[in-house]
Amino acid sequence: MGRSVLWASAAGLTAAILQLLVLVSPTGGLLLAYFSPLPILTVGLSLGSVTALVAALVAAAATTLLTGTGFSAFMALGFGVPAAGLVALSLRRRAASGGAVSWFPADRLLMVTSLATLIVLALALAQGFGHSAGVRGMVSDFVFSVASQLEARGTDLQANTLTRLVALFPGLAAVFWLAMHLINAALAQGIVKRLGRNLRPSPTLSDTRLPRALALLLGASAVAGLLAGGALQYFAQNAVLVLAVPYFIMGLYVASLGLGRLPRLALIPAIVVAAVFMLAIEYGFGQTLFWICVVFALLGLVDQWTRLRDWLAPSASE
Repeated sequence: MGRSVLWASAAGLTAAILQLLVLVSPTGGLLLAYFSPLPILTVGLSLGSVTALVAALVAAAATTLLTGTGFSAFMALGFGVPAAGLVALSLRRRAASGGAVSWFPADRLLMVTSLATLIVLALALAQGFGHSAGVRGMVSDFVFSVASQLEARGTDLQANTLTRLVALFPGLAAVFWLAMHLINAALAQGIVKRLGRNLRPSPTLSDTRLPRALALLLGASAVAGLLAGGALQYFAQNAVLVLAVPYFIMGLYVASLGLGRLPRLALIPAIVVAAVFMLAIEYGFGQTLFWICVVFALLGLVDQWTRLRDWLAPSASE
C-alpha cells in the first residue's frame, strides 16, 4: 500500500507540473498540459483505481498550494477527476462463463465517455440562460474576449473566422477534452502493457460494436440542429460533434483495414492517424481537418449498419 501511495504521489506531482506549465507558456504549456492525465492514468491502469484517485487528489492539492483554489478546481474537474473516473470504468469486470473474466468493453467505454462529455457540455451551456444575449451570446463574449487577449500578443484573427468559431466552439472544446482523455488512456495502457504491469488486457477495435442507440441519438441531434431553434438548436449542433467522436474512431479503424489490404501498404494502419492531421495542417487546418473528420465519422457510421470491416479485414489465409 505504501508503495502505491508513493507512485500515486509522484504521478500527481507530475500531472500538476504539466498543468502549471500553462501559466508559464500559454502556447507550449498548453500542449504539454494535454498530457497531464497521462501520469494519473498510467498509475491507475497498473495499480488500481484507488491509486488513480490518490494521484488526482495530490495533483489538485499541489496546484492549490501554488495557484489558489480557482485554477486548481478547474484542473481537478477537467483533468484529474475524469482521469480517475476513466480508470475506474476501464477496470470494471465481472465473472463470465467458464471462470473467465469479462472486462468493461471498448464500445461501452466510448459510449459512456461520450455521453458524460455531452452532460458536461449541457451543464456548461446552461450557464448562458442567465446571460442577456442567451447561450450563444455567452459563448460569443468568451471567444471574442480570448481573441482580444491573443491580438494584444500579436496574433491576427479575422472577425469572420471568430464568428464562424462561435457556432461550434463548445462542441469543438468538448471534443478536444474527450479526445485528450481517450488518447492519454490509450497511451497509458500501451505503457503499462509494455512494462508488463497492465491490470486488464488492451481492448481491440475489431471487437468494438457501437450500440445503435448512439446512432439514433446522433441522428436526433442532427435533426434538432437543423430544425429546432434557439438554445436547443445551438446545443444540438454542438452535441453532434461530441457524438460523432466514437464513429470517427471506428472510421479510422475501418480505413486502416482497407488501406492495409493494398500491396506494400501494410504500415498504413499504424500511421493513418498521423497522416490525417499532417494533411490537415498542410492544406489548411480548419476546414480541411473538419471535413476529413466528417468523412471518417460517416465511414464509422456506415460500418455500424453494414459491417464493412468484415469485408475489409484480411482473412487468415492472407
